[in-house]
Amino acid sequence: MKIRRPVSDARFLAALCGALLVAPAAHAQPSDAEKIAVAQALYDEAVAAMDAKDYATACPKLVEAVRLVPEGIGAKLTLAECYEESGKLASAWSHYAVASSLAQRAGQKDRAARAAAKAEALKGRLARLTIDVPDAVRKIPQVRVTRGGVALGEAQWGTALPVDVGRHEIVVTAPGYETWTRAIEVAKDGEAISARVEAPAIDLRASAAEERRRAASTVVIQNFAAERPWQRPLGTAAMGVGAAGLVLGGVLGGLAIQKNDESNAGLCDADDSCKRAGLALRSEAVRLGNGSTAALAVGGVVLLGGVVLFATAPASKSKGSAEKGPRAGVDATLELLPTGVRVRGAF
Repeated sequence: MKIRRPVSDARFLAALCGALLVAPAAHAQPSDAEKIAVAQALYDEAVAAMDAKDYATACPKLVEAVRLVPEGIGAKLTLAECYEESGKLASAWSHYAVASSLAQRAGQKDRAARAAAKAEALKGRLARLTIDVPDAVRKIPQVRVTRGGVALGEAQWGTALPVDVGRHEIVVTAPGYETWTRAIEVAKDGEAISARVEAPAIDLRASAAEERRRAASTVVIQNFAAERPWQRPLGTAAMGVGAAGLVLGGVLGGLAIQKNDESNAGLCDADDSCKRAGLALRSEAVRLGNGSTAALAVGGVVLLGGVVLFATAPASKSKGSAEKGPRAGVDATLELLPTGVRVRGAF
């Protein structure tokens, strides 16, 4: 038994406006009237196409009318009827079920009951497609399974889902993998089909490009810390130079103090008022003091560096022992990554 299509403009417009009035007035938008007018025009054309049994034209117009005014229950019921008459039972069933739920909430009990009855009558006639996704595919990072361009959540994998009769394309994609595609043909209503997804092959072109990118940004340093016979002598020399700098700093400091004392011996008073000779002695004392400070600082740094070089130098080996055992050293790899720098090595 067909649901009678509401062919009059007044009945359809009343249904749409009634649904809109269910929402709070604060949510009304100035464009609602325009949307209703466009939806009404599409609905009228769709009904005329359905009367001519041109469902390929009618159903898309009803889809757009529902999109413009999603609260319109009558348009949803007409769309469900369009799908049913065009042989798309799964789509019809889902729209009858949605329309029944909306009508129930809107207090339209008769309409809700009729839509629920239609959905129940179609339920046993639906074709069902089960997409089996094995563990090998589930474990692939960021794997995505779609049917007809619509993504299927993991909860839908392995579940018998209602589908329309016709061709259904299953696509599996994941970063770094080739796209896996399979077309399933559902021949008749009530048919139960199972399709097993296969693990997509690794995209060799993408892998090769990644290897080339990494090779271009990788520097390998081998035996960076192999035997360094120069390090211990260099450390010893640095310690000697540093010690000499400290001694020089001490000598210069002593001379600076001596010159300052000489200026205080009758050439400068307590208020630092100096004669010409006293000023000369004070100036020389300042220069010697600055030199002392610099010599002490440089000498201390060089001495400390020498100690570090000497302490970290590899132990010397005899010729025989060097031939028997491996040399001490470091094999290191420096990789320049998009997110930073990574260093790997063995000591």
